[in-house]
Amino acid sequence: MKNQADWLTSLGPVDIVIAESGIEPVLVGATDPEVVRNALDEVASLPSHGHAIERIRKDYLRYIRVYPDRGQVTQADASEPSGGGSSTSSTPDNRLRVRTMTVARTAVFEEDALLTSTMERMNDWALGLQTSGPRLLFLVGTGFDEDPIDFYLRFLEQKDPSLGTAARAEFIRYNQAARVGSVGRELAAAGWMVVPLATRIAGQQRSSAEFSGGETFQSFMGVGDSNYLRDVDFMLLDPLGSQQHLAEPSGGKVVIGGAGLKKLISESAGWYRLTYQVARAPDGVLHEIAVTSDRSEISIGSTGVVVSGTSEGRAAMRLRKLLDDPTAAGELPVQVVLGSPDAIDADLFQSSLIASVDLAPIAPLFTADGARALRFSIGVRSGPGVPFVSHSVVTAKGAAEGFQFEAPIQWSGDDAELAVVVEDLGSGAWGGTVSRLTH
Repeated sequence: MKNQADWLTSLGPVDIVIAESGIEPVLVGATDPEVVRNALDEVASLPSHGHAIERIRKDYLRYIRVYPDRGQVTQADASEPSGGGSSTSSTPDNRLRVRTMTVARTAVFEEDALLTSTMERMNDWALGLQTSGPRLLFLVGTGFDEDPIDFYLRFLEQKDPSLGTAARAEFIRYNQAARVGSVGRELAAAGWMVVPLATRIAGQQRSSAEFSGGETFQSFMGVGDSNYLRDVDFMLLDPLGSQQHLAEPSGGKVVIGGAGLKKLISESAGWYRLTYQVARAPDGVLHEIAVTSDRSEISIGSTGVVVSGTSEGRAAMRLRKLLDDPTAAGELPVQVVLGSPDAIDADLFQSSLIASVDLAPIAPLFTADGARALRFSIGVRSGPGVPFVSHSVVTAKGAAEGFQFEAPIQWSGDDAELAVVVEDLGSGAWGGTVSRLTH
């Protein structure tokens, strides 16, 4: 770890965090190589099952992929229920379809929930850091399926070909590449260069399965294959694909194992990252910039993201942080007035809100006609879950002192909270507030 610690501190202050049930900082702003090395040793000694994606792989994917026959039912289980139920719905074949679909559905939903929460926590942590200048983000992990639906469809179709169409329609929104790619774009827009480090865990993955993807995985799917149980570690469809989606928007790349990290360290002495900022006003026209070199040994890459103003992802991050810490409310004063709630059903309510923002802190920025682009982000959180967030961009004219925005809201339960974040997209100034929803 000594070389890695020396190299990391040469790039700037080092933060080390673990994304699990939350973000757990192990080290913050370290510049001493020995301190960094000790922290890396500590993290390396942690059990691999502590990682959320690793947990789902063991708890759900291994169960289903290695023992698919557990999705079947015995003849006794499939017997005719009492009470004169339909013979069609209780046949062994139909009971098998229901049980099989339930097993696959549970695995897809659970895997998606853990991936979503892990990516969201990591994204919120990275976007919330108050740092300036170039940023490097190294993600260390064992990888996860880019699109696990490919497996589940194959599994379901082996049980009953008629299940494939319905499953694809139901699971199509769980493509992990799209979800991970959106996080990569947010990080790139915030100035991060993302470099995932794909690792092997001794005894947990076969090296060929860890890095080769689909073909190796499919090799043990045949019925009656003598290698079926022996090669159960061939479980990942494309563990590197998702990490590549994280890296590509920022111009980063995936580093594979210790050898890849050593190569990265040796190459980084010759790294240069060029950035530019345009002083002119936006004109809505596509402008191309070319960077070339006459030296053949130089490799030139570029980011895939160019932004002006803050993104919706950063707004959602601010809103989630505001729900956890209402004092982190930004510089623009925001107030919310709620209308009388109406009951839609026993546990669902609706109302209207009027959000008012005081723009006095940025009044000098208003042009002659006083027009500004404002984004209102509204989030409702019921219980301990993730808040539902919606965004609206409005043009505020002649509103140098303040502006009001009205919107409908819905919530459920007795412990719901409302957060509103307002951003001036031209300057980046923002403010927010939190309210409790009652009925």
